[in-house]
Amino acid sequence: MSFEEFAVNRMIYVSEKYCKFNNGITAVTPKQARNRVQAIKYWSKEFNDMYPSIHPRRTMKDVTAISEFEASFLNFDSILDDGDSFGMFSLQWDTVKDIAKRNDWEFNKIQLQNDPYYQAKYAVWYYYSQLQRKGNRYDALIAYNYPSIDENEDRWRRYFMGVLGIITYHDRLLKGE
Repeated sequence: MSFEEFAVNRMIYVSEKYCKFNNGITAVTPKQARNRVQAIKYWSKEFNDMYPSIHPRRTMKDVTAISEFEASFLNFDSILDDGDSFGMFSLQWDTVKDIAKRNDWEFNKIQLQNDPYYQAKYAVWYYYSQLQRKGNRYDALIAYNYPSIDENEDRWRRYFMGVLGIITYHDRLLKGE
């Protein structure tokens, strides 16, 4: 099974499990899952020149795991982190505004809230920027959620271990273990 096919099935499964225990939230449809996976794939390739020593497929896998951990692949409105974050990647509004400004991109809050394709653009760019800044995947994964954290502090461990655990689990499932 390709990672893309796996990721589509995983998005559907995880979102259904989350929604089963959280009334009023609708799970990701197969079409939505496919579009979200394609968006992550596209932007992983598009921004790969920011950190070409990592393969875009690895970036796609890492960012997919971030979305699973952060929001169970669901496109939340501004209800995450007391309203400071939104979407399927739990991006903070201030971070998104900064990214738009740095790249001279138009900032359209409504479009970003409603369209995971554009959320993927910002999330993947942000992950690549953390790779540039930190110089390795593990520190970039930590910095996605804790950009200014000292890697020697303890509070990042739950986040990092959660995301790394998902990455490892995905790799094992794909190998059929």
